Amino acid sequence: MPYSFHDHLADSSFHSHDSLTDFVNEILPNHAMMDVGIDATARRLAGEGRMKREDYRPLSYWDDIKPILSKKAFKPIDHHGA
Repeated sequence: MPYSFHDHLADSSFHSHDSLTDFVNEILPNHAMMDVGIDATARRLAGEGRMKREDYRPLSYWDDIKPILSKKAFKPIDHHGA
């Protein structure tokens, strides 16, 4: 199958100050979407620990975003999977 840029797009414009991350992951667990805002980034990097100053930083697509989104399995809900 030829490479389609459309097939590899992700929604990284979602920014909710980390107030919707758990909700979105529960409702749309396989959607290639994540909060890329600084609050969500710090929470993700800190894990279960206390957030540190260095956790508040910009994201790299290759080092930070792609590994997270690659764990999500695309499940079509419209004609895109046909």
